[in-house]
Parts: sequence; structure tokens; C-alpha cells
Amino acid sequence: MPELSTIYDYMRANASLLGARILLEYPALHQFEDPVSPRIENLLRKPFPAQTIAIMGLAKRWHEARTGMVIAECGTGKTLISLGAIHVHSAGKPFTSLAMVPPYLVEKWAREAFLTLPGIRVFLIDDLRNGGDENKFHGVNEVRFRQGRIVREGFRTTLSELRLRKQSSSSRKRWWSLCGQPSLFIVGRERAKLGYFWRHAYGVPRSGPYLGCVVNSDTGKPVFVDDRRLTVAEFEKVKIAETIETREGKSCRPIHSPLWRADPDKIRRMAPIEFIGRYMPRWFDYAICDEIHQLAGDTAQGNALGTLAAIDRMQRSFEPMRKQVEAWQRSELTDVTAKVVIYEAFVEGELEAPKHLARTVHDLYFEPKYEEFRPRTIWSLSNAFTSAFKELDPIPQFRATAKLGEFLEGRFSQSF
Repeated sequence: MPELSTIYDYMRANASLLGARILLEYPALHQFEDPVSPRIENLLRKPFPAQTIAIMGLAKRWHEARTGMVIAECGTGKTLISLGAIHVHSAGKPFTSLAMVPPYLVEKWAREAFLTLPGIRVFLIDDLRNGGDENKFHGVNEVRFRQGRIVREGFRTTLSELRLRKQSSSSRKRWWSLCGQPSLFIVGRERAKLGYFWRHAYGVPRSGPYLGCVVNSDTGKPVFVDDRRLTVAEFEKVKIAETIETREGKSCRPIHSPLWRADPDKIRRMAPIEFIGRYMPRWFDYAICDEIHQLAGDTAQGNALGTLAAIDRMQRSFEPMRKQVEAWQRSELTDVTAKVVIYEAFVEGELEAPKHLARTVHDLYFEPKYEEFRPRTIWSLSNAFTSAFKELDPIPQFRATAKLGEFLEGRFSQSF
């Protein structure tokens, strides 16, 4: 037997055993011998056998749950799999779908849709405006595939127009009367998240005990970080918020109090995804997010992903996840509690993870790299764990991450 010096040597030597164990623990929704939907034959591009299995598995997943994920290497056809799964799952009924993708992939998605789905109409969401710079595109614009290129021609409208039902019983029925075919709306994630500019919102008393201090307008008291008062200079360009737990000396339900607000002196605009989430609920049958791993954290694009998950019929199971994340972000931890949890996870073996990662989790939690994880909360502790797990190889990382949620839920269930 050859010497096993790395984890990759071990995986190669035990590939068949590991593969059998994975199939036993996580049986496929669609097996090789299972019948394939006849709608696969209607696709303009014939998928490879492995892609066909992924398409059928994803379509079956949507019959059991509201969400599904396609995880594969570059060039394996994730776009084809996603579009094919929608085609199979829709069962021949017209549908509306929304794809939020990186800006450099917008035209690629449009081209792939034309080459894959029969009878599809594709629209690009450029912004909410129907006016402005004449040299730029605005609103919602149809595109077509001409001689291998994506060209803008056809139907033009705006999101604010699409949400109106006018003489129809609903805005969706009005859309079917205008379109009458399956449709895909594509928005680059940079455009999807463009909303209001913001500025700090705090008070600076001119008299009284807090003269010259930065105070929270909700409480009228100074803003403290690490037992020291913040000054105006320390706000800089970072959004700062507080969790209020007392009112007039009495404890209350934790309230999130942002120390920033929209800036009315700059361009007044609403992010397209925010508009869709607020004014067009249930308008889309399917929602797709490409390169989802790039949207982690409390960023404008990450928040756009949350909105995307909430607006789509197929994505409503994100709601419990969103509520859990919000609860964890509100739940502050004492330093002692955080250290006990790290001890239980590694020393007492509650998680299947190497004990040497305990120091990494400790450092990432108490000295975070990113501003949004500075609050001492369950959410910040969870992020410290998942960031530390990135040092592991794929299979151990998956096992540790899979058990983390269950471990933290059980540990802090009394908090919710």
C-alpha cells in the first residue's frame, strides 16, 4: 500500500469507499436508472448525462422544498442545469423568472437562455428610471439573440409599470396578456443593490451632562463601544448601530437602533431588488442567484440576496433562516459564555472538528477582521466558527459546518 502523506492521497486511495459512504448517507434524489422527464428532450441544447441527472434532481428537490443549490466546478454547466430545471419543473406552464448575476455574466446568461429554453423571452433590468442620461439604458429592456450577439430590441417598460394591474385582475395576468411566453428577467447584482446614499444620524448636545458627545437619537445617551464613548471623528465612513435593551432605566425587548439614514441631499433612488421585494411579491415564479458564495456578509449585495430569496414563491423557506440570523444578530453574548461555547465545541467534542481550531475561532471572535462582526453576538460567534472551518479540507469542512447550526441552536435555544 503506498504511503499516505496528504489528505488527497488518502482520498484517492479510498475513493470508492468514500463514494459509497456518501451515497449511503446522502442518497440522490434522482438515480442513474430513474426515468427522465420528456421535457428534457424539448431543450434546445441536449444536456450531458451527468447534467440531466442534476436537472432532474434539482426539479425533484423543488417538489420537496422551496430551495435548491447547484454546486459544481467552473465549466460544468451550472447555468444550463438551472435553466433546464426550471423548464422541467414548470411542466409546460408559462413562468416568470428572475436571475441576479455578476455584472460580467449578464449577457452570458441571456445568451445561454436563448440557446437552452424554447420560446423564452429575456429582459434586462437596468434600473428603476425611465429617463436620465440618454446615452445609457434605463428601465426594463427586452433583448434578442442576433447572429451570435445579444442586442437590445423589442418590448421596453419599467418595474413601476410592471407592478400595475390596470384593467386586469392582477399585474401578473396583465403581464401574461402582454408577453404570453416564459420570461427571464436578468439583473446584474451591482445594479440590483443600488439604492439611496446614506449618512450618519446622531445628535451632539449643546448643553447638559452630555455636552459635545455623540448621542443616540433614540435614547438621548452617548454611544459606547468597548466601554468608551465614541466621538464624531470615529464614525468616519462606517455604518454604526446599537442594540437598545433598556428604556428609562427599565429593561425592554432588544431594539435595533441604526445611527445612519438615507441622505435626501443626494440622488433619491430605490434599489431594483428592494422595489421588487416591496411592491411585486409573488410576481416571479423562480429566482436564481449566480455565484452566491460571493454574497456573504452584511453588504448591500448580500442584502439584495436576502430580498431576492423573500420575493420568490420557490424561495419562501428562506424566511425561517432570515429570522434566525436576525435573532442571532440581536443576541449578545458575554465573553465567558463565548469561551464556554468554544470549549464545549472543541474540548468536549460537540463538533467534528480538530481541536487546534479552537484558538482560531477564539481569535476571529474576539479580534474580528470585519466591522460587521465586532458586536459580541451569536451571529459573530457563528461566523468565527465557519471562517475557521475554511482551513479544513472539503469533506471535514462540510461535516463541521453541517453540525454547527444544530450545535448552536441547541446551545442557545432558550434565548429565542
